[in-house]
Amino acid sequence: MKNQGVLWGLKGGEQEGEEKLNCQQQRELEELLQRYKGVFKEPSGLPPKRNKEHSINLVENHCAVNVRPYRYPYHHKNEIERQVQEMLASGIIRHSTSSFSSPVILVKKKDTTWRMCVDYRALNK
Repeated sequence: MKNQGVLWGLKGGEQEGEEKLNCQQQRELEELLQRYKGVFKEPSGLPPKRNKEHSINLVENHCAVNVRPYRYPYHHKNEIERQVQEMLASGIIRHSTSSFSSPVILVKKKDTTWRMCVDYRALNK
C-alpha cells in the first residue's frame, strides 16, 4: 500500500496482555486508516491545557544540556527558518527561554522536500 501523506499514529511496542495483529489484521487496519484518512486532521497547534502541568524532574547535580547549532550549508538557512516560522504560526511550537538546546539538521525526503530533525543524543546520555 502506498502512503499518500497519511501520518500513522499507532503506538509502538507491546503492552502487557496486548495481542499482536496478524498479517491479515494489519492489512485490514491499514486499509481502514487509508479509507478514513479524512477523519484524522493534521495537527494545528499544541494540545489543550490540562489540569496538571507536565514536568520532568532532573537528575541532581546535572546542568542543562546546551549543544550549539551544527554548521549547515547557507541554502539550508532559509528552509530552517521557513519551517520554524510555519510551526510557530500553526502553534506546533512556541518561543522558549529554556537553558536547554539541541541542534537541528535537515534531511532530504524521497519527494525532495526537507525534514527537520532534532539531535537529542546529548540530552539522552
